[in-house]
Amino acid sequence: MAIRFFCLFLICGAVRADFPALATRDEVTTEDVHSQLLKLREDVRLLKESYHQVVVEAAAQTQQRDEIGKHEMEIQGLKKIVARLEERLEALQAEKREQMKPPKVSNSTAVAARSCEELRRSNESVESGMYWIDPDGHGTGDAPIHVSCNMTTGSTLIPHDSEEPTDVGQCWDAGCYSRPIQYNATMRQMIALLELSSDCTQTVQYDCKIAPLEFNGESQSWWTDRHGVRRNDFTGGNSTQSKCQCALDNSCLDRKLQCNCNALSPIETTDTGKLVSSFDERKLPNRKLI
Repeated sequence: MAIRFFCLFLICGAVRADFPALATRDEVTTEDVHSQLLKLREDVRLLKESYHQVVVEAAAQTQQRDEIGKHEMEIQGLKKIVARLEERLEALQAEKREQMKPPKVSNSTAVAARSCEELRRSNESVESGMYWIDPDGHGTGDAPIHVSCNMTTGSTLIPHDSEEPTDVGQCWDAGCYSRPIQYNATMRQMIALLELSSDCTQTVQYDCKIAPLEFNGESQSWWTDRHGVRRNDFTGGNSTQSKCQCALDNSCLDRKLQCNCNALSPIETTDTGKLVSSFDERKLPNRKLI
């Protein structure tokens, strides 16, 4: 909001009226008197206009002062609201920091559940959100891990540092780019969680422009499983073939290909895949994208 200030200068001075010297009685004529009267009337008119202008400007200045005062009161009110909101924000942040603290595993009765499903079974009223769990067991192994729990399904989500898109730039050779995935959990805890679960899935998305996942029968991109073994599949569980979700849905740009990106389209397209790890085939988590 911009407030413009005006300064009013009232200049006071002597009003001067120039009157010609009165003529002698013998010299005064009707024309002289009429001329002097007209001049006096003009002087009076000018004085009235000047006075009116001064009154108008003074009124405008008074109104402006009133507006400024009103704005200042509004600003003070907003400052009080901001102060209250800042206090509330600080309280919420303190509460969140307290919630983020791991449970004590010694000298305390607080014991983390081994999985979100176990936590849900112990308390059916618990809501979905971030919780500490200890898949390898209380008092042994690694420290508890902070995970996202879906209390509707009892599923556990482990966050990592590669959830947002990453631009790899121009990369022409097979396997020319690699990105290790850092999880918010140790490998020991993730393997313990997998052994408690009936299955585990991980979704991969690949956006491309003339960047195939497979070219002339050779894989250009792959991933490594928890054992460090190279995996070419992006869905379906076949580690020897690069296959994407569109192949399973029969919706690839070129129905003869297994992935949209293999069509070498100059227009950006996308491939997705769901990596699956069952109790019999333990390959997740994904250690590295290449």
